[in-house]
Amino acid sequence: MKKYIMMGVSVATFLFLIGCGGGISKEALEATGLSDAPEWVINGGNGKLYSSVGDAPIIDKNVNFARTEATASARAELAKQIGLKIQSVLEKDSTRKDKTLNENIVAKIKEVSQQLLVDTKPSATWIDNSGTRLYVMVVMSEEAVAQVRKMMKDANIDFASVENQASTQETQNQPSASANENTAN
Repeated sequence: MKKYIMMGVSVATFLFLIGCGGGISKEALEATGLSDAPEWVINGGNGKLYSSVGDAPIIDKNVNFARTEATASARAELAKQIGLKIQSVLEKDSTRKDKTLNENIVAKIKEVSQQLLVDTKPSATWIDNSGTRLYVMVVMSEEAVAQVRKMMKDANIDFASVENQASTQETQNQPSASANENTAN
């Protein structure tokens, strides 16, 4: 339980740093051990709605367990992101007044997204400079993305609006002082 709390605090701190205005300063990256992190770690994915990053502590040098935990965390975060983006678009759509229906649509798409993510494999892995934390990026397969898009279309949700909103937010979260040019390992 304690490790899950620490993982949550770590992710929350990381997301807070990303969400603060103009990006992450070089000092903040160094203080968090992320000065050499690849862009996908800093940005929380590859800049698209259908990718996410999870992290986990490496306990007793058990990298495989950390990878499994980080992958599960990334999948959960990805499903959450999809649900939040869809919910945001629905709330902005003035023609959709039925809040209960909107919540049901979001819940159903999020549920199906979680099911589709079961087979999602990590596309990149990185271990921090201290060797104590492992980061994993997962990306939804094209088939899974197509199924989510179909569900949005069936619910009369413009998936382009959802995806554009995600891309716009990723652009706003770019670090102000890119300390590296690393790519996915």
